[in-house]
Amino acid sequence: MDVAAFIRRVNFLRSMVKPLHKAYGDFRLRHEYAYRASEFRRVFSALQPSSQPRVWHVCLPHHGNLGDRAQAVCIQKWLRDNYPDRELVEVYIIGFLGAGEWGKRRIVELMGKDDLIFFQSGYHFTGESRPEPVYDWFTKTFPNNKSVFLPVTIKFRSNKIKDRIRKRYENRNVTLIARDKVSYATAQEIFPRLKTLLYPDIVTSLIGRVDLPRAQREGVLFCMRNDEERVFTEEKLQALLGKFRDVRHNVIDTNVGMDWRLPLEKYEEAFMSLIRDFSTYKCVVTDRYHGMIFSLISNTPTIVVKTADHKASSGAEQLQEFFPDFLTIPENEDELAEQIRMRLSQEELTVKLPDLPYQLYWSKLKSRI
Repeated sequence: MDVAAFIRRVNFLRSMVKPLHKAYGDFRLRHEYAYRASEFRRVFSALQPSSQPRVWHVCLPHHGNLGDRAQAVCIQKWLRDNYPDRELVEVYIIGFLGAGEWGKRRIVELMGKDDLIFFQSGYHFTGESRPEPVYDWFTKTFPNNKSVFLPVTIKFRSNKIKDRIRKRYENRNVTLIARDKVSYATAQEIFPRLKTLLYPDIVTSLIGRVDLPRAQREGVLFCMRNDEERVFTEEKLQALLGKFRDVRHNVIDTNVGMDWRLPLEKYEEAFMSLIRDFSTYKCVVTDRYHGMIFSLISNTPTIVVKTADHKASSGAEQLQEFFPDFLTIPENEDELAEQIRMRLSQEELTVKLPDLPYQLYWSKLKSRI
């Protein structure tokens, strides 16, 4: 069978499996909604109004992506460090949506006049994401409570959507934090009246602040995505791997499919284990935004492959300003292979990166919002 026929066969099999995959996904989502709604009712039935101000962490993720879960872990660490006297209230996206009007009424009963609302960071500010109705409801229902969008990627599919979102939030009590320069420019354009900030992703707060065991570094790790944002195809990846078949290498993804019911502590254990694994390689090649950040946390030279939009590439350019000797962005596949060879030929690095994102940004955020 020639290559073209093989690819046609694979595509045919994918087309046959896709409906089954969607049906399973729909079934699982209904199950998740029911579970999270039940958990929401249990937790919020027990909560009581408080005379002491609270902090609300809203739109926690429900899926098994380690990058998104790492954001949630870092957000809650930052909230506890900066508001140690306040109770932290978690609101999962699908728990809130699944609880319906009862959940909304209960939150209205519980929200204090001095409570602060912090929205989960991520690729969410598109006007079409699942958290969007949650953002809208909280910022509209509690106009006197400060709402903070922790670093988000901002991208709209059309001007119509962008205009709708502009009208929705332009006069609300919101601080909008963009996590890359492209998103920040968009925020400034459509929200001239809002407080807008440019910050790196909150997981960068761990760079230079994690002690790792000394490990012998060898080979190259490929942390690559396999979804619609992917530009580096499987064929390109296999061709690249062929050039390094004689050295230690592995291919992984940060979307590990862990049980979504596990507590954040288990996800923290998982991504810290992944970071320790990163620290055993001489370099990491990634098109994953959090793959790039995990690599820098592990003090490993990082080569960033461009993706279909600005999320990883613009974020990489921002981090390259902090760590120019540790992060590179090749222009093409030949340059990518050459950079890998260069990193593999270098003597083993023992440097620990400075905690610049924390010192320049995260240690100062409380006074800026």
